[in-house]
Amino acid sequence: MNKSNVLTKTQQYFAVILAVVLSLLVVWGAVFGATTISSNVSTGGTLSVTGASTLTGNVAAAGALNLTGPLSASSTLSVSGGLVANGASSTVSGTLGVNGATDLNSTLNVDGLSTLAGYVSTASSTVVGALNLSGPLSASSTLSVLGGAVFNAASSTVSGALRVNGPVNASSTLQATGLASLNGGYVSTGSSTVAGPLKVTGMLNASSSVSVTGNVAASGSATTTLKLANTTANVGGCIQIKNASNTVTYRMYIASDDPSTTTSRGTGFLAIWEQGSCE
Repeated sequence: MNKSNVLTKTQQYFAVILAVVLSLLVVWGAVFGATTISSNVSTGGTLSVTGASTLTGNVAAAGALNLTGPLSASSTLSVSGGLVANGASSTVSGTLGVNGATDLNSTLNVDGLSTLAGYVSTASSTVVGALNLSGPLSASSTLSVLGGAVFNAASSTVSGALRVNGPVNASSTLQATGLASLNGGYVSTGSSTVAGPLKVTGMLNASSSVSVTGNVAASGSATTTLKLANTTANVGGCIQIKNASNTVTYRMYIASDDPSTTTSRGTGFLAIWEQGSCE
């Protein structure tokens, strides 16, 4: 046998083995390294990717797209159908723009500011922190505030009924264009001015002076009574008026030693005005 032919065949065997090994290495590198696919990829089963996947074009999923890890989008992420986040916690680190309705089965926590073009609540809603509103606040039902409510605007208007169970502190003027019903009472620790008519259906009690710059009209369906009394012992009531020229003060009262007179209705006193003030 020719020795040169044997060496040539040996070399051919090595060449075939080397080609197979190199082919396996190329396939291994293609599978476990970065792969670029220029055409569509269709799979009848599950496509599992253990590493990071970079998709430079649009991604369309006709069915459900289930992700067990984070979903990062360097640009816009558009979902034409429903988006369900079933994880224990879902975090959006950037801007979240929602064109449709957002349905939440649990609590939505926002650490920063939230800008809402409109806000409609069909159930009970609770705000734990401060709620800052730059526009109108409309409530179709009851609006309950457990803490303090501060209105910092130049003018705040309540178009419906305003019921307050606690104190109302106003650093400026509190105006009511309609009727104001104070069922519990009205206590003023300072000076209070009523610019319009003041209608009192019950007793009007003043611990100090009541000054009226206009007229006082007392009317009723039955007898109208003016009561002047004093809680101090041996001190009666007194009526004080001015004369027509508003220069002289007169008073009328009943002293303990005033003589009485008898009429058809019983014992009484003659009304005498004397010059002087009650105090």
